[in-house]
Amino acid sequence: MVRVADIEALFKKYLEENRLECADALYICAKLGKEKAAETLSIRYKMAAPLTSALEDIKQLGIQDPSSYGSKTEDTNEYVRDVIVRTFERLCLDKFVEEVEKKAKNLSPLAKECLYILAELGPETFKSYYGSFEFNLFRKIYVLLFQREINNKVLKRAFEELTSSGILQHPTNDVEPGFFDILISRIRKFLPKVEVKVVWPEK
Repeated sequence: MVRVADIEALFKKYLEENRLECADALYICAKLGKEKAAETLSIRYKMAAPLTSALEDIKQLGIQDPSSYGSKTEDTNEYVRDVIVRTFERLCLDKFVEEVEKKAKNLSPLAKECLYILAELGPETFKSYYGSFEFNLFRKIYVLLFQREINNKVLKRAFEELTSSGILQHPTNDVEPGFFDILISRIRKFLPKVEVKVVWPEK
């Protein structure tokens, strides 16, 4: 059985070897499962290598599926999934946020507008009962706020851009990472300033 120290050692190794993408891959896999993680990481890194490496590394520690609640740590009796998530956020989050901040200033205007809405209303506002993102509702709010028509296909491309930058953990399902508020506090300076003007008709 795996120990907490073994998982911590793996993440420290990733940091020492400047392999943050593997730490990210293991974290996303633990949270979303292999299939959704593969979708995210394909968008973010344009290759399968980070996920493949992370899965091979964790397998050497005796873990077949990082997202499963079937494995617990030997020393603390915690779910391995929870330990992976917590360890990434404790050891790797600062570095990850730094990298996201560098990318955020180069986001397209549309991606920044979408992120503004997510930052103000919270991604959970648009989460369906099954975890998928309610693009129809989001589009209505976008049109109301920015006074421009847009279709869901274009919106989804913007969400892929936000996923590629590391801001979202998946473009269509369970989009919000656990540290979304921390990310927003660092990159809000790149988002538009929106003023709403209300004009009443003359009597």
